[in-house]
Amino acid sequence: LKLQGCDAGFLDGRDGILAADQLLYNGAYHCSIMTAFARRGMGYDAVQGSANSVTDQISGFSTVQSILTLTQSVQQQLEGLNVTYTNTVKAGVCSGLTNYLLTDTLPTNVTYVSGGTYNAATRVVSFPVNINAGQTQTYAFTVQVNNGSYFPPANLLDEQVTTAGIPAGWATSLSVGSDNFVVSSAQSHSAPNSFFGVNSVGASDFRIATTNPIAMGAAPPTFTFWGNYNTEDGWDGGVVEISTNAGATWLDLGAQMTENGYNGSMGTGSNNPLGGRSAFTGNSNGWKKTTVSLLPFANQNALFRFRAASDDNTSAIGWYVDDILLQSRAQVNMRSSLFNSSNVRVQVKDTFTIIIQNAGCTPVTVTSQPNNANACAGTNATFTVVA
Repeated sequence: LKLQGCDAGFLDGRDGILAADQLLYNGAYHCSIMTAFARRGMGYDAVQGSANSVTDQISGFSTVQSILTLTQSVQQQLEGLNVTYTNTVKAGVCSGLTNYLLTDTLPTNVTYVSGGTYNAATRVVSFPVNINAGQTQTYAFTVQVNNGSYFPPANLLDEQVTTAGIPAGWATSLSVGSDNFVVSSAQSHSAPNSFFGVNSVGASDFRIATTNPIAMGAAPPTFTFWGNYNTEDGWDGGVVEISTNAGATWLDLGAQMTENGYNGSMGTGSNNPLGGRSAFTGNSNGWKKTTVSLLPFANQNALFRFRAASDDNTSAIGWYVDDILLQSRAQVNMRSSLFNSSNVRVQVKDTFTIIIQNAGCTPVTVTSQPNNANACAGTNATFTVVA
């Protein structure tokens, strides 16, 4: 019980038992425990959802675990130079990975150099994955950043909330309750203001959204914002959504968050209109920057909105949002996908390499002969030339 935490859900309980096995028996019974849980829908692929809800779980029966990571040799690179990307795949201790496939889709601003099997027609580098239980294997490939791929950064949206009222290009709306987003000077990441949605004492659902669609282009911009929230943990919170059909329907962006994404979910038992959904909930303990990959929305026009919701009891402070930025910049957007033997994608990883402009090199010509200098063996001499 000490290992599973308070207010535990079924998967929390499972993980607590696994942790006890690791501490007491060095994991000797890990696979037997996982097999028993997997038979009951609590395998590695199960999703608990909120520990406070009985309706948002997803059953999973798999005893096969895979862990995929993607790293790059440099964080930024000059045009014309190479970048090496390394996929690391680790199999769980209970079962190996047989007939899995790892693929990396190359964007058009790079050229394949080496590694894996390259299909020029689809621009996909692939690796067969067959590793034993508990084994880790790396799969590397190298690309060259194309000359001419650099362009100056451009801000498609840069909202720092400097006005006293809701700024142009934004609109608020609500469907439940009477509270709504406002401009507040009580907290801000960059002075003087931020958007603020109060954590209501009653049920609520309100939003602030962009009003003008933004073209994502073939290489979508990076979406970042800063959030500072303190809500009733596990019951009230906020989500971020995107629309690519002029606001007719909205899609949650949680799955696309690559930095400081949702930290929990909201319960369904007290009339929260967004009950059961993953969200920013609880206390962020200050400002945190969230980064969102918009790769799936290439060549579409998009609206964005922040949406806050609460149940019918227990208020808190709320959610501050500031420094909302959509920035298009020259970068290599690399996506890796791991498929199982049934050709079902089980994991995906994204990474970004910033492209630096190559200003070119100028040949150096020595225009004057340096003066002679005397030096003894083992000592240094300094010569100065003018180029």
